[in-house]
Amino acid sequence: VEVAGEKNKKRITCCGDSITFGLLASAVDKSYPSVLQQLLGDTYEVGNFGRNGATVIADYELLPNRYAPYIKSPQYAAAMMSEPDVVVLMLGMNDGNPTHHFNLENGGMISDKYQKQYEVTLKSLLNYFMGLPSKPKVFLAKTTAMKRVVCSQFDEAYIKNFTNNLIEIRRIQEKVAAEYQIAFINTLNGMDNMGFYQDGCHMTDVGYQRLAQIVYKHLIQ
Repeated sequence: VEVAGEKNKKRITCCGDSITFGLLASAVDKSYPSVLQQLLGDTYEVGNFGRNGATVIADYELLPNRYAPYIKSPQYAAAMMSEPDVVVLMLGMNDGNPTHHFNLENGGMISDKYQKQYEVTLKSLLNYFMGLPSKPKVFLAKTTAMKRVVCSQFDEAYIKNFTNNLIEIRRIQEKVAAEYQIAFINTLNGMDNMGFYQDGCHMTDVGYQRLAQIVYKHLIQ
């Protein structure tokens, strides 16, 4: 990312789910996009277009009211109007969550059908962003770590299915990034510290700070 002139700030548009939004952070300025703004400085304008509960998959046959397809959200519409120079897209956690899934038991493994829908819709999102008049550089970020453990709230099957679902989601993300030849941000590196997580998915302030540092390093390369 080139440094912008004083009069024309370089616009960074961060798109994603509650992890981009900064859910459970202690304050608005503790989200990863807010910390990224602090790291990049005042020649940049970082926008947070995170949508709590957002998924990539947009067409559900069961439990349609449980989801917030990003492509149908006001945050997506606003992101498309933001005239970005850079887009960071990080979506997949809710697509992998067994309690957001697609059978009568409301749980389990993501099916081949929905894996395909994930890939098709992810490509659509990338195509729309890459086709914007501002011609942004698009970064695809790997879905962040899931550190939930077996407890009264989360049983062994839930943890196993969630873990395996995210393996499939991340596999698709890597495949699509390679196919599109776009920058791929590995958000798993250096994120193993349990102190980074509040509920095993959403982060503490220090976790969001660490995530911002990972994204920052990719943007300035």
